Amino acid sequence: MSPNVSSTPVFNRDASGYDALRRGLIPCFDAFYGTALDLIDDWRDAEKLRVLDLGAGTGLFTAMVLARHPDAQIHLVDASEKMLEQARQRFNGSPAITYAVADMADAELGGPWDLIISALAIHHLGPRKSTSSVAFGAPCPKVACSSTPSRSLAMIPR
Repeated sequence: MSPNVSSTPVFNRDASGYDALRRGLIPCFDAFYGTALDLIDDWRDAEKLRVLDLGAGTGLFTAMVLARHPDAQIHLVDASEKMLEQARQRFNGSPAITYAVADMADAELGGPWDLIISALAIHHLGPRKSTSSVAFGAPCPKVACSSTPSRSLAMIPR
């Protein structure tokens, strides 16, 4: 069982209150997400962004991306069905959002994607997949990039 899947029961249990915890648990919450959103704005080179959100949870980061880029198409992947249920409630049937309950380390992640994002999730992959190979170097082996190189953004506070 992968590290991502083994944490699933905890995320399923805490899904309904997860967003309320984030602001209190993440130092400089606004700067943390704001910096990522500014980078996305700077990188944007597609008219209609196709975004993959790995470890998307309740869709908190996706909601922020959509607020700035309402024309984006975003695919949320998370191992926790309950977290994605919260995301489905948040996006209320939006046709711009699709979902997959899957372990991001093993799932076919589709594509092509203009942008791959992940906030506070890649560390759950553990030693099987290094953060650098997933987020900053070569794309995941099961992700199809667009004809132009995909941009990847992982947010992992130290």
